[in-house]
Amino acid sequence: MKSKTIFTAEHRDIVRKLREARVAAKLTQVEVASKLRKPQSFVSKMESGERRLDIIELRRMSKLYGKPLSFFFPKE
Repeated sequence: MKSKTIFTAEHRDIVRKLREARVAAKLTQVEVASKLRKPQSFVSKMESGERRLDIIELRRMSKLYGKPLSFFFPKE
């Protein structure tokens, strides 16, 4: 039996874009965590989809990576 997940395809897209933006900014997870004053596991769990982001966290990430918030959302 296939297990259900609370994470949607849209969430997976945002998680993928989050990692893509970090790599494009040439930052490691450790560097991002340091800038956010969080443990590295915080960044790792966001990028793996284990932890959901709230909008304030996503805004902080977009500023850190130099990306507009719209970068993280699929085009409609």
